[in-house]
Formats: sequence, structure tokens, C-alpha cells
Amino acid sequence: YTGEDGFEVFGPVEPIATLWDLITADLNASPAGLGARDSLRLEAGLPLYGHEIDEATSPFEAGLGRFVKLDKGRFLGVDTLREHASRQPTRKLVFLQMLEPGAIPRSGGEVLSTNQTVIGKVTSGGYSPIFRSGIALAYVATTLADPGTLLQVKVRDRLMLALVASRPSAKSIRGTST
Repeated sequence: YTGEDGFEVFGPVEPIATLWDLITADLNASPAGLGARDSLRLEAGLPLYGHEIDEATSPFEAGLGRFVKLDKGRFLGVDTLREHASRQPTRKLVFLQMLEPGAIPRSGGEVLSTNQTVIGKVTSGGYSPIFRSGIALAYVATTLADPGTLLQVKVRDRLMLALVASRPSAKSIRGTST
């Protein structure tokens, strides 16, 4: 979910409290809250249901087409997916890195071309400790979705510069090959 190693543990309170004490003391593990989880997901460029993906989003728009196997026989939605696969999507999910200090994009923020035409919307955004800047996932017009494209994002009623970047992987962010 975040690209990091981690666990969620569910159970009755008493044994969980004992397990918590053992894990945090003996293994030198640290707890992480929802804010850490969300920034890790965003830094890894991972889509979240209800934000980047939902019933109205094609997997081909979201960059998930490689997971769709149209040749695996009949299944619910196969005809619609075949239709989507046969045409170029009009929008594409991109990773944006903000270029101005203090520019922290938020979900719902407009994305504009450099000539100030609205071409998309931020689906998830926040500050990245790894990149030391604001970052976002956003749907933008396919014609302006290539890495290296300069765009603008509306942040607190101000237009701030952003760069379409290659979507990172958790491995590339951690600097490891595992």
C-alpha cells in the first residue's frame, strides 16, 4: 500500500498491547501514523481507491492497463474494457513535483497548462520529506502528460509551477533493490 515493509495487527486489546511492547522494545521498531502512510504512498506514486481510481476511471487512464488481461475469457466489464483499450485515453494519471517552495497541492486543485487553460485535477497531494517539495498525483490531458512538461497547479488560489515527472517506485525512493 505504501511500498514500505510494515504490518497491521488486529486482535483483542490485551495480547495486542503486549505484542506492541515487544515489537517496539526488542526490534527497535517505530509506529507510523496515517500522515506517514499517506506521504509514503504519494511518494511512491501509488494510486488509492476513491482518489486516483474508482468506478468511473479506466485502468488505461490510471496507468494500470498492464494488469488488464482481455484475452482471459469472458468476465464482467470485458466489453467496456476492450472499448477503452482500443482508443487513446483523453486523460492520464501523472506524478507532479512542485517547483516553488511552500507549494503544497491538495486534492481537488486545478491543474492548468502554462497558457492557463484548465487541463486536469489533483487527486492526491501533499508535502514530501523525500523530495523536499510538494508533490501530487493528478489526472491531466494526455497531450500534456509527458515527463518534463511544465504545468501550473492552483494552490490556495495561486498558480504555482509544477513539473510532470516520471512516477517513482518505492524501490527508487528507498535507494534499494529489494
